[in-house]
Amino acid sequence: MRELVVVWVDALGILLIVLALWVMGYRRSTTGVVIGTVGVILISALAVMRGLPSPTRQEMATNTARLEREKVKLESDLKRTEGELTSAEQRHQQELGAIRVGFETKLFERQLAAFVEPSIRRSYIMTEYKEDELVEGLKGRYFSVKLRNARGEGTFIFDKKLYRLAEHEAEVRAAYSNFASEVLSVVPQGWSKKVFVRGGADAEGFATSEVWGAEFGKVSFRRLGGNGKYGAADDPAAFDLPVTNDALPQLRAAYLRALVETSARAAGPIELLHQPPSTAPTSDQRVGEFILYLKGGD
Repeated sequence: MRELVVVWVDALGILLIVLALWVMGYRRSTTGVVIGTVGVILISALAVMRGLPSPTRQEMATNTARLEREKVKLESDLKRTEGELTSAEQRHQQELGAIRVGFETKLFERQLAAFVEPSIRRSYIMTEYKEDELVEGLKGRYFSVKLRNARGEGTFIFDKKLYRLAEHEAEVRAAYSNFASEVLSVVPQGWSKKVFVRGGADAEGFATSEVWGAEFGKVSFRRLGGNGKYGAADDPAAFDLPVTNDALPQLRAAYLRALVETSARAAGPIELLHQPPSTAPTSDQRVGEFILYLKGGD
């Protein structure tokens, strides 16, 4: 193709020079000078082009292969850069996550300190146990939670020989809902949490009952073992009839669970802990106690 162009341009240059001589010889016009000059330029350019080497097929193939290698390298570099950017973004997100978890943990620790502060009136009394493994296999922190009315006055005490709080059910639900909203809902992600409930009873006995506890169906309890820890839950079973005072703490625990689990903010299942009646005939034994287990994320 290049050779064909050279031939045609060469012919055009010669033609222009001849035409210029004719014009100058017969017309004596400056037009001939211009035409001749153009012809000389074309012929000079052709002389330069003839001096330039024409690439061979082998050279073209070599250049093509080189360009292909550079393309592959660029694509590889691009993928590596994208991978490095992705890794950097992941590390950044992990670092932000660690910072966020640390902040949430510190914030929740401060909130816990406020929750157990006795001078602040709430609809529950929250105190921390010294023991770190009340329930076998669950090592962490345990908090006693006793509900009280909206005015923050006293705790709900069951009447003697009864397992219901008929006149205070709405207040009990509201108090537990506040506890769930203020405490359970702000436990940081990654933390373990469980709620247990156990009832209490004084030493005063009562006439046996053939009907109490029927509404709870089959329930299971964790029982206190010889090591001072609550073990695995029993198989679900109905209350033995006739019900005696020994079963009254369990009836109260089952009642409280059923009562607060209907709350929109119950925040998870509640397990039952078995508790024998107290040997003392005092009213402070006729209460129900929720126990919160917490363990920070690893």
